[in-house]
Amino acid sequence: MTRDLEAGLYLPTERVSGGSLYEAGAKLRMKWLPLHTPEGGGPFAGLNVELSQVAERFERDRRAMEARPMLGWHSAHWLVAFNPTLDIELAGPGKSQPPDFAPSLKVSRTVTDWAALGLEYYADLGPITDIKPYGRQMRTLYVAIDVDRAPWAFNFGIGRGLSKETDAWTIKMIFEIPID
Repeated sequence: MTRDLEAGLYLPTERVSGGSLYEAGAKLRMKWLPLHTPEGGGPFAGLNVELSQVAERFERDRRAMEARPMLGWHSAHWLVAFNPTLDIELAGPGKSQPPDFAPSLKVSRTVTDWAALGLEYYADLGPITDIKPYGRQMRTLYVAIDVDRAPWAFNFGIGRGLSKETDAWTIKMIFEIPID
């Protein structure tokens, strides 16, 4: 939309071990990035807000909002990003509950002029007013690749659950399709 403002639409799907493919719903996203990395590298900051309507099969509370502050540092070779995310339920049993705290961290290294490899860590620690005990938190560590072959870009990762509350293995793919 502008240099600082981007809109997006996610159409999450899940393919289960039996081969069935499920459409999860839709997520609308607005990303505001007022602090861009300066030439030669440095900090960046912004805010990503998503509104979602997801099938009950995937989310107990089908309508939700995610507020994801984006804080990081980027150079020609490295990216370090931290997102202290709040997940807010807008409908269902969790509607009147405090937001969940779901921090994430990404560290990646550029390996070619169009690809970077790295680690991505995602957690859900529970309500901000009552953080769950360590053993009941959801935590996943991904090995991921980011590919940018303009105008197309994608992220692919294989994740390992680090707690019994998390799926043992997860594969994720995010495709960016530009609309000009």
